Amino acid sequence: VSSFALDPRGGRAAVATRDGRLQLLIAGSDRPAKSWRLTKVGHLAFGAKGRWLAVAAEDGELVTLDTEVGEQRHSRQHGRNINVLAAALTLAIFATGSSGGSLRLWDSDARPLCKQ
Repeated sequence: VSSFALDPRGGRAAVATRDGRLQLLIAGSDRPAKSWRLTKVGHLAFGAKGRWLAVAAEDGELVTLDTEVGEQRHSRQHGRNINVLAAALTLAIFATGSSGGSLRLWDSDARPLCKQ
């Protein structure tokens, strides 16, 4: 396991491994509810009451996943590697920060809302 996040609603977790496998796990189930294959997952965060999962890749890419339908929605480049990822619990807004000092706010479509 290289990264994980707990759904704020409870009962679910997202787990990533170094080989790029990302799984959505449900408490009490023997099989993953959803699976994705991404490269170099660095950080994970659930947002918008658990519907959206943000994935920060080590290469600076932000990917948003819709956990209800199991689809990758969008991806955008932060610019540098992402060291910090946070999510709003009630809105589909994510924040990323890099070692270069930049901070960005994104919506669930991975569109930048604010840069600093």
